[in-house]
Amino acid sequence: MNAPMRTLATRPSVAHAAPHETGVVTRCDGAKLVVRTRADLVTAERAVSCLVEPDVGDRVLLARDDEGATFVLAVLRRNTPDATTRLSLEGDVALTVESGSLEVSARDGVTIASPGEVALVAGELRAAASRARTALGELVHVGASVLGQVDTVKLVGQALDVVVERSIARAKRAFRFVEESETVRAGELDHRAEGLASLRGAHALVTAEKLVKIDGGQIHVG
Repeated sequence: MNAPMRTLATRPSVAHAAPHETGVVTRCDGAKLVVRTRADLVTAERAVSCLVEPDVGDRVLLARDDEGATFVLAVLRRNTPDATTRLSLEGDVALTVESGSLEVSARDGVTIASPGEVALVAGELRAAASRARTALGELVHVGASVLGQVDTVKLVGQALDVVVERSIARAKRAFRFVEESETVRAGELDHRAEGLASLRGAHALVTAEKLVKIDGGQIHVG
């Protein structure tokens, strides 16, 4: 008599995708990325927390949600180690340090670029450099005072207009060279010299509506 046969009930195997896996980026199409995993090619979206912008050939970490969407969580290894690492964000971004200070440093340089406005707001602003260059279409400065201590100042321009309530200049030696003409208009004009006062020219003309007075211990004419 044959032994009773037992029927084995088997369930159909269902392939569950791993919640996390790695892959290599094969194509970048805007916000969408095509990643080759061990199993197949998948289309993934860069997660908001993945600040580093993936590039073709980079190995990335993937995650799938319950709805079947695939996201790139992080860039694990760059295809080219010397490639530029780009932190890419969408929309307005605010970096806030609740307590403490923030320092940005780089060995080869720091560049801040924007087609819009770049604003610096601080209780005190300091800038220290061995050399500085500025190229401005227009400069507007509004402040209570300006204090500068420099060895040499050189200005080259087409026109200079200065409007002030009071102007005082002190110098040990002063030279002014005017190639064509110089005009001074004042309510009162006073020139004084402790030593020699000299006025020379091919022609000299002194005109007064009321009085011309020449006073000295000696007067030589001619």
